Amino acid sequence: MSVVCKININLVRANANRSHINGVGLGIAILTQGIQELNYAIAKEKELVDCDNQVKKVDLLIQTIDGKEIGAIQTEEGIEFVTKDLECAITQDAIKKIKQRYSKYLVLHELKHKGYEKIKEERLPNGAIRMVVEKWE
Repeated sequence: MSVVCKININLVRANANRSHINGVGLGIAILTQGIQELNYAIAKEKELVDCDNQVKKVDLLIQTIDGKEIGAIQTEEGIEFVTKDLECAITQDAIKKIKQRYSKYLVLHELKHKGYEKIKEERLPNGAIRMVVEKWE
């Protein structure tokens, strides 16, 4: 017997220089999987100057293919993303891609933990990812 489930993850914009994802359990380890899928460079425990010209310690420093730097900080509330060019469309697109991959791996981790297995993955025209999972009982 197969079971179909729909899971929504809410992305929340916290303030002018940060945004985070609620519901984080494994954080940085899962985020790293998504970043590797995008072929972005990763450095651990670095510093980054944010959009307010404040030096922030970040758990991961992500460098995109376009050379943009994005910091990721694990907090109790989730993962926060910090960047100097908050208004840059290329940076915002990169953060969106990172959040999408992070969400995908977080959901896969939770579903595996509950006994589900990924069967297939589809990319929808609007950029969303649809995953079909199955649980045998």
